[in-house]
Amino acid sequence: MVTVLALPINITTGFFGMNVGGIPFGEHKHGFLVVVLMVVVFTAVAGWLAFRNRDR
Repeated sequence: MVTVLALPINITTGFFGMNVGGIPFGEHKHGFLVVVLMVVVFTAVAGWLAFRNRDR
């Protein structure tokens, strides 16, 4: 479960660790913030889906 929830941040780290052109939002003024917000939202949704039935 922890591995699945950590996957989005690991993928983002992989994007920024590459030494090639074409990084998503690389030329955008707020590109880093956009990518971070997408990762946070995806992780929050994945966490909610993973733990929503735990109390039942």
